[in-house]
Amino acid sequence: DADHTNSAPLTLSQNLTVTQSGTSPSFTNTSTIDVPASRTLTITGGTAENALGGLVTGSGSMNISGTSFVSNGGINPGTVGGAGTLTFIGNLILGSTSNVTIDASGTATAGTDYDRRVSTAGSITLAGNATVIPFGGHTPVTSDVLTVASASAAPSGTWSIAGWTPSFSGNDVLLTRN
Repeated sequence: DADHTNSAPLTLSQNLTVTQSGTSPSFTNTSTIDVPASRTLTITGGTAENALGGLVTGSGSMNISGTSFVSNGGINPGTVGGAGTLTFIGNLILGSTSNVTIDASGTATAGTDYDRRVSTAGSITLAGNATVIPFGGHTPVTSDVLTVASASAAPSGTWSIAGWTPSFSGNDVLLTRN
């Protein structure tokens, strides 16, 4: 058994797999993990946590289908101040201290005009906080709707988010501007 901690910024320049074995191994992120487009971080075995103070960002994929994963830290798809789609393969559980940042320059196209999380072959459990940050001169207006997450199973939970109301439509998570 081993406990693995990422405590320094990590940007994937190629795909990376963390394989854990034993009865109770763990992987904890307390820094920034940037998963660029066309890159995949795969974690298998044990448990994995994006801890308070940790941040997962980028437009690539995190394959968490082979571990029990919870994010108690930050998630920001794309780049800070730029929209993108960050894909989670497996169940995405957001803990009570999680904060999801959604950068938005408009409402037309998810992943281009605003951030989106996709959880394929899994579900999304919401908790903690979310923040919508306008960029590129965009000012959200009442009744703007952002489809900020999709999953292969019905999502559950809720977010605390100022000025927006979270809701579900099928397997999608929507935010409607108040």
